[in-house]
Amino acid sequence: MRTPGPAVAVALLCALLACAGPLRRTPDGRFHHDRHHYTIAAPPTVSGVTWKRVDVDGADLAFRGSDTSLLTVMSECRPVGEARASLLARQLLIGIDERQRVESHPVALHGDPGWMQVFRTLDGRREVEVRSVTIRGGRCVFDMLWVGPPGAPGADAFDGWWSSFQRDRSAERGGTAS
Repeated sequence: MRTPGPAVAVALLCALLACAGPLRRTPDGRFHHDRHHYTIAAPPTVSGVTWKRVDVDGADLAFRGSDTSLLTVMSECRPVGEARASLLARQLLIGIDERQRVESHPVALHGDPGWMQVFRTLDGRREVEVRSVTIRGGRCVFDMLWVGPPGAPGADAFDGWWSSFQRDRSAERGGTAS
């Protein structure tokens, strides 16, 4: 039996988490998730790679790059106890048996703890690289991923894209996150 590739694993993860939610474009061009109270910019054009919004089952938002790479953001709000961002990030690896870790380290975004990991795996017979950032904020977990061929220029857009993510802390204080 063949191990599912990262694109399949992302789709399965999203389906299990039922993480799709209401998302709208704001006048300043950002994307706002009404229920999970966050915004994120459209991916920047970097190294000549342009991005087109696409549907990926279960992802809140997804973009396909002109270099064939994929960017997604997923969110889930539920009690997570004291689970560290590194543990929550490792859940993305479930079902991807054959992988080679490239890097893995803590990150922070606007005071929220996070974890970045980069690994390579096979999607069918094609080697792909997966970059993920998991942010734990309030009762929510946010996963931003880039998947593409190793060395693809779209990877250069990932850092700028995930770092544009912002939670609306005022909505959280009102207790409206679900």
